[in-house]
Amino acid sequence: MNTYRANLFELQGYDDPADDESKKELYRLIQNMCAEFKEHEGTIICRELLGLKKGEDTAVPAVRTEEYYRSRPCIGACRTAAEIVEKEIL
Repeated sequence: MNTYRANLFELQGYDDPADDESKKELYRLIQNMCAEFKEHEGTIICRELLGLKKGEDTAVPAVRTEEYYRSRPCIGACRTAAEIVEKEIL
């Protein structure tokens, strides 16, 4: 989500560091979009989106097969994020 926030800043950000009102508005927008994403996907944490428990990380990558990619929620999560941005920003 950090990349998501950085790109959002470019679209909706402010250019005056002293502009507290614009900063608050941007933070509110980010928080609302993260909350909506979490409502749809259950979490904003990648490991949790993938169904992994804390500590399940491994140095051995999974074999990349068609089934592997079909089982990944990434496309759906990206679609959800894009729909939220489209609704809120564009």
